[in-house]
Amino acid sequence: MQNSISDIARLCESWWSCPRIDSPVEQRSHVLQFLALLDWDLPIPFSPGPAAEKAAALPYLLCADADTTIAAYFLRPGLLEQPIRLHEEKRDYSLLTRSLIAESDSPNIHYLFISDIGRSFLYHMPDGELLATADSPENFNRDLRRILRRGGVLQGALDGLPRPSRCARAKRLDQWREYWKRELLRGFPASDEAVDLLFDRLTLLRYIFPRDVFRRTRRRLQQRFYGLCRIDAPGDTRPAGDWGDQLRRLFHDMWLDWRIHLFAPHKELDALLSTAPAMPGLLQASLLLADILFTDDVILESFNNGDAREKMRVRMVPDYNEERELLFARQSVETLDRLQVEIQIRDEGYRAIPFWIDRIIQSCEEIDARYSDACQHNADREEDDLFAWSDHNSGRPDACTDPLGFICAQGVRVICTSPAQHRLALLLLTMRLVDLCRDKFPAREWLPDTAPVFTKTEKPLRDVPRIMLPPVTDLN
Repeated sequence: MQNSISDIARLCESWWSCPRIDSPVEQRSHVLQFLALLDWDLPIPFSPGPAAEKAAALPYLLCADADTTIAAYFLRPGLLEQPIRLHEEKRDYSLLTRSLIAESDSPNIHYLFISDIGRSFLYHMPDGELLATADSPENFNRDLRRILRRGGVLQGALDGLPRPSRCARAKRLDQWREYWKRELLRGFPASDEAVDLLFDRLTLLRYIFPRDVFRRTRRRLQQRFYGLCRIDAPGDTRPAGDWGDQLRRLFHDMWLDWRIHLFAPHKELDALLSTAPAMPGLLQASLLLADILFTDDVILESFNNGDAREKMRVRMVPDYNEERELLFARQSVETLDRLQVEIQIRDEGYRAIPFWIDRIIQSCEEIDARYSDACQHNADREEDDLFAWSDHNSGRPDACTDPLGFICAQGVRVICTSPAQHRLALLLLTMRLVDLCRDKFPAREWLPDTAPVFTKTEKPLRDVPRIMLPPVTDLN
């Protein structure tokens, strides 16, 4: 084992001491020696994709068993970023590793290993989450050699790697936001409202793109955004204003096409987009995070910071509410269109928004099913008559015809007591509507107007801390 460790170190030094090796045969020889030291005697070469071919990568499949296949890319020295830089900027990818991950997206690939036999990155597939890195031969021998040896892979060493928890992912997403807020505001002051709105938009875009829910635009706006981020042109030196102006127009088109309130014009944010020098870097960085960071639970948990009472509201789980359940039990075809649930963020927390939206959807589905059964029963007793069928459908509640529109126009009222509460509540509401479009109401052209959901307001109340007194003891 000690020989293997020293041999790997010598091989890495040999590879890096000759960075101008041009012979593919010599490159392949170094890579095969490296794999042999990890007991991979029969790696399977495969055809590289465009990004791998452009980087002159040597790709191999390492097949341990039917359940564990590793795609390995070996690059020439100096092409990979230092892992410490990714850690400082809270990123999962560099531009190159992101391209290689996109080309390796396959249900038959379970892990992705990218290395220049000096700097190494190990990703879990298909979610593309960064599991481990090494920035030197010593760190590789310490952190990765054991789990990448064929014997270790067969024994489940890779599957035994600790995966980041939801809290760890949320903390990293929050740290990423804070890092780029500082970069964005360096030399250009702006209000917290404008900056927070920008990050909410970027978060929502990462949430929307994998779901592809809008029928009319499909992936057209996504392709414009990716083109604006210049993922395949890291050396672009255009002024920051060019990015800002194009991004402002793109946000405006998203507001017109998707009718999402978060993309409505905002004067201060528009000025920030056009002048902040860090804007190009932020746009690229917004796509260099794993998709697994942009799930409902992780996004909500990333706001678990600051005021203790707000942290409590992020964590609160909706309780059984007897009055509301009685209200739902009393709903009928005649009353459903008047149903309304008021959610007090101060008392119920943020998770109450998706919880009660789902409960309203369930009630709409139940009443719609009962109404359809009744119409079918009447049709069985009568002769086929198109006018009769039209009559039956005209009596169907509007809430059953368009549940999402009903939720925003009538069914839900969210009561916030601060701008921070309104910000997070609007983001969660929009995300839940997008998710419902994917799961239950596919191929919509736009989202319903969410403004009516927040029409009810309440004066901010000062949260009085409760003083816990010790129990009264018997003085006798």
